[in-house]
Amino acid sequence: MVTFGKVKEVNLGEGLQFKLPYIQRIVNMKVTLEKEEVTEEAASSDLQSIMTTLTVHFNVMPDCAWRMYQNMRMDYHSLLLKPIIQEDLKATTAQFTAEELITTRTQLVYKLTEKLDSSLEPYGINVQTVNFVNFEFTEVFMDAVEAKVTAEQEALKAKNVLVQIQYEAQQKIIQAEAEKNATIITAEADARQVEIAADAEAYRVEVAALAEAFKVTIEANATAEAIMLITSQMTPEYAQYLYLMQWSGNFPTT
Repeated sequence: MVTFGKVKEVNLGEGLQFKLPYIQRIVNMKVTLEKEEVTEEAASSDLQSIMTTLTVHFNVMPDCAWRMYQNMRMDYHSLLLKPIIQEDLKATTAQFTAEELITTRTQLVYKLTEKLDSSLEPYGINVQTVNFVNFEFTEVFMDAVEAKVTAEQEALKAKNVLVQIQYEAQQKIIQAEAEKNATIITAEADARQVEIAADAEAYRVEVAALAEAFKVTIEANATAEAIMLITSQMTPEYAQYLYLMQWSGNFPTT
């Protein structure tokens, strides 16, 4: 409510209101969500120039609407919002390198939202959301970023090739070790087989020798027994008989 140009330090609120004709007038202040878009050049901590477009969604706090109108009338967009947004944007981007502005944008948005809310709240403005519509870097920086990405990709490719070579070499070592072990096992088996065959042959020879010796012993014993038997039964008459059986019938001439 404005009376003769003086702002009444109270909000009328929604609904039906009364005023004195020609003396008082009611000013409608928007307290719902509004949008402020700012395009500004800023710099990173590594002195890279950035052109960015930023959108801030906000609302005027209902209890502070009369003060906003008293101080700035309806020009709070140009007199308050834009200068503070520009200043806070520059102060926040200066805390990040150009690369971090790309890779950690969520953290950038969080810090800028926090800073804007702190700067605008005393004026009766509540910051809802902050969005970066666009980031434009210098051509030199973009070329450098592209070169870095290419170099990192080549390094990753080389690393993958090295890992593959190491894997293949390890597989060859494992295969060679397995083949060596197989050769050793085969050689040991062959040697064991030869040893078993040699033992069998030696045993066969030993058994044959024992059998032959046993045979000779038996034959010798049999001969001895036969001789003893003949000797025990030998008489002079039988001896004379044996002699006559072998005589040719001829007498000696001398």
